[in-house]
Formats: sequence, structure tokens, C-alpha cells
Amino acid sequence: MEKEKDNNMKKIVFYILMSMTLLMSCDITDKYGKCQINYSIIYPDTTITYDSIFKYRWVTENDYTHTPYTSSYKGSNYILLGCREYCHTTCPIRINSYKTITKRIEDE
Repeated sequence: MEKEKDNNMKKIVFYILMSMTLLMSCDITDKYGKCQINYSIIYPDTTITYDSIFKYRWVTENDYTHTPYTSSYKGSNYILLGCREYCHTTCPIRINSYKTITKRIEDE
């Protein structure tokens, strides 16, 4: 009886340690990057071109994580980069060029 309790206790401790190891090995922290984007907002009477550096947040690395692209939702257009949206406007947005400055800022 005593031996069975010891074995059960060892199993419980083993499972707890394995669970903690798995949780500690997962990298789910926020990461930050910087990207320089040259984009144009097309107004009805003129087009204005901007060249801006955006600091963006990302969690998981995908093919499109570091690539800015335009998107829209309910009539509002914006630039999507990582987990953030930039430059909300009702006018069309055109990305002319972009350059990823850094994919991971370590000092954050």
C-alpha cells in the first residue's frame, strides 16, 4: 500500500515537471519589428505620398508577418503589418514600396 502511494506521487511530480517544461519551451511572447513603408493615399482631387517607419508587434512567424498589405473593413481602409493596423482612412491606399528594417527588436 505504501509503495503504491509512492509510485502515484512520483507520477504526479513527473507530470507536473513535464507540463512546466512544455509551458516554458513555448515562445508566445510579443515580438517587435520596424518597417519603412512608402505609401500613397488617393484622395478624390489629389494623391499624397508618405514615407514612414512603423514599429509593429507580432507573435507568430508566418509568410506575411513582416509584409505590409492593405485591407479594409466596413468602408475603412488601412495598412496591416504584423498584429497592427495603420493609417485608417476611407480613401484608397496604395503601398509603393517597403523595407523591413528589423524583424525583432530585442530591447523591448
